Amino acid sequence: MRHFPLFVALEGERIAIVGDGEAAIAKLRLFARTAARLRLFAPAGRSELFAAAAEFAVEIDPREPGEEDLSGSRLVVVALADPGRRLAIAERARRAGALVNVVDDPALSDVFVPAIVDRDPLVVAVGSEGEAPVLARLVRARIEAMLPERSGRLARFAGKLRPQVTARILPARERRRFFERLFEGPVASLLLAGREREAEELAQRWLEGDDGPRGWVRLLWVASEDPDLLTLVAAETLQQADLLVVDPEVPVRILDRARREARRIRRCAAPDCPQTDHAAVVRLVADAVRSGDRVVRLTSSPGRLFAEARALEASGIAVTALPATAAPLARPTDWRPTPETAARVLELLP
Repeated sequence: MRHFPLFVALEGERIAIVGDGEAAIAKLRLFARTAARLRLFAPAGRSELFAAAAEFAVEIDPREPGEEDLSGSRLVVVALADPGRRLAIAERARRAGALVNVVDDPALSDVFVPAIVDRDPLVVAVGSEGEAPVLARLVRARIEAMLPERSGRLARFAGKLRPQVTARILPARERRRFFERLFEGPVASLLLAGREREAEELAQRWLEGDDGPRGWVRLLWVASEDPDLLTLVAAETLQQADLLVVDPEVPVRILDRARREARRIRRCAAPDCPQTDHAAVVRLVADAVRSGDRVVRLTSSPGRLFAEARALEASGIAVTALPATAAPLARPTDWRPTPETAARVLELLP
């Protein structure tokens, strides 16, 4: 990653747009949705550009800007066809202390404008570091189709509720779980249906109750090294994990799909390592579940998966076991189930 994505506070900041064609109109319409103060420099602007500026009440200057004109701007967007003029204005903008975006010219740009899905205040930005903006727009279109128009209501509702949650639910882990439950359950459904009062009443009931820690364990059978073959359920499970307990052969590419804050314990391959011992792994998982952790155990061995599921259930821990990937086993295993054990494994699979 050569460029790190950030959201920049623009309220009250100045953005200068320099251009005279369709690209300038597109950037004008995009930045008019922000809280920034816009100024348009259009040395040879067309009537469509002036109409767009009038629509958004943007100040128009028919001159090509000098360095003093760009001073105080947080960002300068250059949308000109002539390479020499693009370079000259980009250099003036940098001397004035502004960040520069030159449309369709990554080499001259300090920042790139992503493809945006706007469900204010929920915003998704998709970028390609200037390499493939059309691809970024296609990805944005897919995400846009997934997010309901009212998704922003969920974010606003959570923001309004946050002070109460912070005051009443002290452990950060439990606050995170409260919001996950909020977004994934009936409260979210009520909000998306426009039934905000009912959603508020239900959320308040949840806040006033005390369900205690709700730990669980899910055993994932990893049969491929390709993270793109993760099932939807497995991908969601990895995003919910507090603790990952991982066999040595499970690739990092799979673990990269897990929640970054999740703790990770990789089972040792050395015979003298205490975490190699089957009983030690089972005790580790069981203790974590009882303390309220959501544990994901990843292995490529169905035999180990079955043995640990049986041991955990014997110690009173409910187990869910499922295949993590939609591919056949990437490597042979030495497990040959009897009819009884095969039936037991099938019982564990959803």
